[in-house]
Amino acid sequence: MFFTKRTSGNPDTQTIDEVIGNDPFELLNVNFKSFDLEIKAGEKFEIHYHGPKYRKPTVEVDHDEMRIKEPDLKEKEIFHWEKSFFKIDVHSSRGKVTITVPKETELTEVNLNLASSDVRLSSLKINSLELESSSGDVDGENLRIASLDLSATSGDVAFNRLRLISGDISVTSGDTRLIDSRIEYELSISTVSGDNLVKNTQVAEANLHTISGENQIFGEKKTHGSVGQQDGSFLRMNTISGDNRIE
Repeated sequence: MFFTKRTSGNPDTQTIDEVIGNDPFELLNVNFKSFDLEIKAGEKFEIHYHGPKYRKPTVEVDHDEMRIKEPDLKEKEIFHWEKSFFKIDVHSSRGKVTITVPKETELTEVNLNLASSDVRLSSLKINSLELESSSGDVDGENLRIASLDLSATSGDVAFNRLRLISGDISVTSGDTRLIDSRIEYELSISTVSGDNLVKNTQVAEANLHTISGENQIFGEKKTHGSVGQQDGSFLRMNTISGDNRIE
């Protein structure tokens, strides 16, 4: 038995690769259900989209605020294969949005609301970052952030070369890593199920707590200790099921 594909001959189902915005902004609001997201420093403001044409995100600018949203087009997301009384539904591929801001630009506020997306941030200066993710990994490198509020339900969180004044990272199911970084005031890292690792990071003191797992500071089983800096900065690491390690 052979199945036939029915797409209604819609040219919108083709994949596109294009710039969808280049207006400058200081505030950024992103709302995605499934798009992967990358925000990076470059030569100029640019928003680039790669994915199905019919799912191209909407871009709105209001003064200094940029709003990018994935469209709600559920009826177009499924192709049908039908034969007799059989039907197979296959969802189309996800897209990706890449946002570039000029080097040395400091974004005042960035709000990311992501349902099922991987996100990568690199070489950025951000005054306030709020990131909420239901499913997907978060990866950040070479970032300067004054205030961080990150909440993830399922996915790993990794920061490398992060300079942070204060922040809170909360993960339900996933590992967190903070490497080659600096905490200037305080940071709280908490997971329900997952391991927390902080390595080669400048901070004065740390408190570690786990219900099912181990706490280690430089190889010793400890729940509190001096890490190295003498500036009064503080790190809290909590997990219910998992290990906390400072190396």
